[in-house]
Amino acid sequence: MVNRFTLKAVARYPLTVYGKGAQLRSYLSVNDTLRCLIFVAKHWARSSELEIYNEFTETFNVNMQADYVQWVDNQFGLELEIGNIENLRKKLEEDYYNCVYTRLSERGLESHLLTGEIQEEILEKSISHKAALESSRISRELKWKVLHYISAGE
Repeated sequence: MVNRFTLKAVARYPLTVYGKGAQLRSYLSVNDTLRCLIFVAKHWARSSELEIYNEFTETFNVNMQADYVQWVDNQFGLELEIGNIENLRKKLEEDYYNCVYTRLSERGLESHLLTGEIQEEILEKSISHKAALESSRISRELKWKVLHYISAGE
């Protein structure tokens, strides 16, 4: 979602939020993803044990993330619009999501949280590569497009 919102910001398209935007989503930075894999590889469970790690360090709902990206991007003068569109996904609009993500931090993972400074860095890098952005591949509409595929035999 961060990537999609950032690309839409650089292309100056509205940020699209599906449905009410209340669904919680978990996040983990790319740096932390790599660090988690290295950590698990170094601390492999014994064959008689099962260890499960939830690989994320923070949670946001979609509206919070859109508001955050809009706030940071407005610092660059982008004046982004946020638009809610019909949610055609099968998930509930407001889902119960109460994950706890302490295991890796208890074992020494120092997280890279999505701060304003990180979002600014993402945006600056994205703007510097704007020439490579294929804007025609990013939907600028505030509604879903449903594509119907017909097999060759029909």
